[in-house]
Amino acid sequence: MRLMDLSLMVGSLLLPRFLYPFIFIFFFVFCLCLLLSCLLFCCCLLSCFFALCFFCLACLLAFLVLLLFQHLTNASFFFS
Repeated sequence: MRLMDLSLMVGSLLLPRFLYPFIFIFFFVFCLCLLLSCLLFCCCLLSCFFALCFFCLACLLAFLVLLLFQHLTNASFFFS
């Protein structure tokens, strides 16, 4: 069994189907924020503050989605 198949099987066991749209939206927004931060940093070093803001926004979104998953699935990501 390939590792990708195993990770998909484990992921489908852990997450309910209604969370899949949230995951897709989260990864789309996260990747968009990271892409914008990289573009802003590469285009002009004067806008590195805005690049840092977009990167912090992406990290904050990641943390908030983890908290949402913890609340919806009653899973414990941070505390046992």
